[in-house]
Amino acid sequence: MKKSCYFLLTILSILIVIPVILGACGSQKEKVRIALVGPMTGNSAMMGRSIVEGVHLFLSGVKAIDDNMPEIAIDIFDDQNNAKKANEIARTIAQKNEHVAVIGHFYSSCSISAGKIYRQHGIPAITPTSTNVKVTKDNPWYFRTIFNDNLQSRFLAIYAREVFRAKNASVIHEDLEYGHNLAEVFIQKAREIGIRVNNIWSYEVHSEDVDNRLKLIVNDLARKNNVGLIFFGRAWH
Repeated sequence: MKKSCYFLLTILSILIVIPVILGACGSQKEKVRIALVGPMTGNSAMMGRSIVEGVHLFLSGVKAIDDNMPEIAIDIFDDQNNAKKANEIARTIAQKNEHVAVIGHFYSSCSISAGKIYRQHGIPAITPTSTNVKVTKDNPWYFRTIFNDNLQSRFLAIYAREVFRAKNASVIHEDLEYGHNLAEVFIQKAREIGIRVNNIWSYEVHSEDVDNRLKLIVNDLARKNNVGLIFFGRAWH
């Protein structure tokens, strides 16, 4: 299900990028290059491949119906969902100065890190998956084809209140940008609409002691009397 979702969002991304390509080429039928950045190796490699497949599917369809479409070369970069590596790749793309646009990144932390470089060099970028509001905030060069964290966290808070009639809630979230921001927005909205957030726990995703930390959180939950609805803010890993 997740793969299909990212696949379709990627097709939407490339659809939006097409006018940029045509603008870069003008009336000349010349090859243009697009950088595609995402996790091509590691635990999220399947998601990276789904983005690549979505791009190639769309381009093959366009080529079949429009002979005037310029030749498009997709250069694939592997950021491994690592923000530091994403920044390094963005610098490489900027230095090469041969790509008209960027599709990516997958993680919000990577998009935020790389986005500073794209903004500095005026490189348009669009992400099919990064939902953190900071990706596009104050960056006129970054776009997205998906909802943002504010929308989904606010929706979940309202759903908890209106559908589950929740009066109390507890929050568990990861330390990464995605989960932390989800939790932050949920807590703010929940309190605005009358849900008491009584407990908040966080854990470090990459800690060697993460399993023990989660067990401690579960044990702490079991001892509480005011747990209420549980909101878990985390990324798919």
